Amino acid sequence: MQDKQVKAKTSNFNHLQLFSELRQAPKMRSYPDAFLERLSTLGQAVQVPAGFEILTEGHPSEHVYLLLRGSIRLQSKNKIFFHLHQCGEIFGEGAFLMKEPGRETAIASTPTELLRLPVAGLAKLQQDPRFREMLLRLIANSQQDKFQRLLKSPTGGDIAQNESYTASTVSYGSPQVAPTSPPYPDSSYG
Repeated sequence: MQDKQVKAKTSNFNHLQLFSELRQAPKMRSYPDAFLERLSTLGQAVQVPAGFEILTEGHPSEHVYLLLRGSIRLQSKNKIFFHLHQCGEIFGEGAFLMKEPGRETAIASTPTELLRLPVAGLAKLQQDPRFREMLLRLIANSQQDKFQRLLKSPTGGDIAQNESYTASTVSYGSPQVAPTSPPYPDSSYG
C-alpha cells in the first residue's frame, strides 16, 4: 500500500530553516547540532490540512514524523488518544523500531507542518555510531512521554477528554528528559 503521506504538500522550509526550527525546540535542546543537521537534511518538510489522516492503524508506513507546527491526534481502536502539539514530538516510530504496521492512526487536528523522515534513511543514520545513541534516545524519550501522559490521565487513557490545544503556532512546552550520558560537544561531529 502506498503511504497516504505522499499526498501531503511539500513545505517551503529549506534545510537551514528546518535546522533552526529543531534547534529552537525545547524537546531538541539536548541534541548536538550535527544530529539536528542530519535530521533536517534527511527529512522532507510537509504541510497537511486539518483532518488529514497521516498514518492509519494497521497499515505500514515508510516514514517516521517529527512535528514542527500544528497539532496531531493519535488514536487507536481502543480509543486511547494523545494530542501532540510541541515541536520535536515524534510519531510513527513503530515503523522504524519494529518494522511492523502502525499501531496508531495520526490525524492533523489543525493545519500542520511535519518533518517526514524515511525509515530507510533512519536505518542508515543508526549505523553511524556518532548518531545511533541520539536517534534511539529521541525515540525512547517520545515513548516515555506518551507513557507518562497515559499514566497521568484520569480517564484511563482517553486523553482527548482532558487535553485541548490550540496550535496556530508552535507551542513549546517543558524540555525533554535530560540525556543519561554527558552532552556531546558539537565540534566532535564536525
